[in-house]
Amino acid sequence: MNFLFIIFSFFSFCILSLGIGVYFKKPSKSSLIFFFLCFSAAIWIFGVIFYAYPFFKESWKIGKIAFLGSSFLAVFLLYFFQVFPKKKFLPKFLNLVIILPLLIIGILSPFTDLVVKNVIYTDSFVVKKEYGILYPFFTFFFLTSLILSFYVGLTKAKILKGISQLQMKYLLMGFVLSFLTGTFINLICPFFKIGPPDISQYGPLSLIFFIPLSAIAILKYHLFEIKVIFTEILVGVISFLLLVNFLLSKSTFEYLWKGILFLCFLLAGYLLIKSVYSEIHQRERLQKAYEKLKELDRAKTLFLSIASHQLRTPLSIIKGYISYLLEEEKDKEKKKFLKNVYDANERLVHLVNDLLDISRLEAGRLKLTLEKVNLKEVLKEIKNEIQPLVQRKRLHFLLKLPQKEIFLTTDKQKLKEIIFNLVDNAIKYTKKGKVTLSLRKKKERIEIEVQDTGIGISKEELPYIFDTFQRGKEAPKFHPYGSGIGLFVVKELTSALGGKVEVESELEKGSTFRLIF
Repeated sequence: MNFLFIIFSFFSFCILSLGIGVYFKKPSKSSLIFFFLCFSAAIWIFGVIFYAYPFFKESWKIGKIAFLGSSFLAVFLLYFFQVFPKKKFLPKFLNLVIILPLLIIGILSPFTDLVVKNVIYTDSFVVKKEYGILYPFFTFFFLTSLILSFYVGLTKAKILKGISQLQMKYLLMGFVLSFLTGTFINLICPFFKIGPPDISQYGPLSLIFFIPLSAIAILKYHLFEIKVIFTEILVGVISFLLLVNFLLSKSTFEYLWKGILFLCFLLAGYLLIKSVYSEIHQRERLQKAYEKLKELDRAKTLFLSIASHQLRTPLSIIKGYISYLLEEEKDKEKKKFLKNVYDANERLVHLVNDLLDISRLEAGRLKLTLEKVNLKEVLKEIKNEIQPLVQRKRLHFLLKLPQKEIFLTTDKQKLKEIIFNLVDNAIKYTKKGKVTLSLRKKKERIEIEVQDTGIGISKEELPYIFDTFQRGKEAPKFHPYGSGIGLFVVKELTSALGGKVEVESELEKGSTFRLIF
């Protein structure tokens, strides 16, 4: 009896305090209804104390206020679900049919025998209850109110968006947890004879989920941090049980060790909640940093796209004028200078094209024109285009092709750009020797290989060679104007075409780049 009295008194006090606190923290129609809901719950719990145990003769008559509290609880619960977080009312007739009978039954129950006629006790336990004619109606309307509340909540959760939807989900979660707990205590346990004979009297404790989660939903307290909420609820429930256990001690020694246990748990609970908060805040900081990086990355991509587009037109015009001047100029010295300008412009055009490809790849706007491509013909075209550069560097260029035609469904221009990039790099970084471009088919796998006898790449640099703005340490000695984005473009374009690129290299012994489709 003492245990029930202490636990229920404290619980009703906590619920009432929470209702008052929520209303004063955030005054609104929703919080006012929540306060009346909590007040009704406190009356219900307080009434159960007198209803369940005979503190004095016929104390159960005072306990009949439990039906007043539970009836009004059902009314305010149904109304609360309709107004929070945004209004969505049931038809007026339906509200009237459910709410009005509950109000009448609730008001009549403490003053008449229409709901409960008599309660007979044996050894401080309720052994027989005599119900009045309104009890079946009370049960029907109470359960109907719960069902309609859940229906309204579920309907609103589907149509609401953003923070309002999240608030509704918290409300529903608390409702479902409390309903399941109440069902277990009031129906399953008595039916299967689980626990003490009077276990059904602990039914009001099922509100331990709905009331706190409703308060959280109204105040929007850590709505996005469910881990924090459940940690706090868990610590709170265990602390409450330990406190009750401490208050029920029967000796000084028992008070001592239970008090120490309670204080130790409070400290451990505080540290646990603090660590969870720390973890959440750390994650929030990382998330903010990540979002900032994403924003910077988007800004960079946009800048690359705009800058590249703006540079492309003037560079094309410059190229046209220089080509015209080269054709007309007869003076060898001037022609040499014009040729240097032309080459520099070509490097800029190549760089701009690479930057445009990068911006399109990162923005997901790369358009592919797929067609059936004869790879032998593509490699022959590349050989013809690259031949002047090979001759200028006095290198040997070998083209190894199979006898049979090999076809691949791909974007021809993008594939040519990839291979040209690799061949161009091979020629740039090969001082003497040869560059070999080969094609072969191994079962269902097609390989295009570019091999050179150039400066090679060290083992330390190989893992980073396809990153943006990465160049080997020896590269600037052979070609000082490189941007370090060519191989990144090769890798990303190859991936976009459904292939992959591999590299084998050894410093001062050359490199082999292999495209696999």
